[in-house]
Amino acid sequence: KRIERDLKLGSIDAFFGFSRAPQRVTDFEFVAIPLYSVKYVFAARIDDPFTITTLDDLRKLDDGGIVLTLFGTVDAEYLRAQGGLQVDDKAATVSALLAKLDGKRGRFAYYHNLGLVHALRGSELSEKVRILPFVVQESPHFVAFSKNSDPAKIRAVQLALQRLHDTGKLKAIYKKYSVQ
Repeated sequence: KRIERDLKLGSIDAFFGFSRAPQRVTDFEFVAIPLYSVKYVFAARIDDPFTITTLDDLRKLDDGGIVLTLFGTVDAEYLRAQGGLQVDDKAATVSALLAKLDGKRGRFAYYHNLGLVHALRGSELSEKVRILPFVVQESPHFVAFSKNSDPAKIRAVQLALQRLHDTGKLKAIYKKYSVQ
């Protein structure tokens, strides 16, 4: 919320990594080329053999299927809107989310693949937590500019991203940091 406020006020010129939510499209100028897409997925403890193929799989688990997610994000709202899911959105950070999962305070953690991979890399939890292959939703993320930004700067970023896209470098950067 702070980033959105500062961008709207013009106290920062740009933010790299916003989804194009309807209100954001109204408030900001977006570069057309997406930087990357995030895939919203579940993580589970390695010793939990359960596999999710649809959200109905979670609904069938009754009290044993608590889904952990981050406080103050649209993730919990999205999951609750699906109906029939038990959502705990009290984790303040991704590390805290994964620690709660490891501590069996929930059966699954819900977040995007890039954040989960980043949090697990080099962590002791990387040997205790696995990312499940089921993708709930995918969301492209873009560079957003303040409406007060210099149009020449916006064009320069657009051209640079277009070059990275056309040469395949943007895709290579994404591949390096995503779940394979």
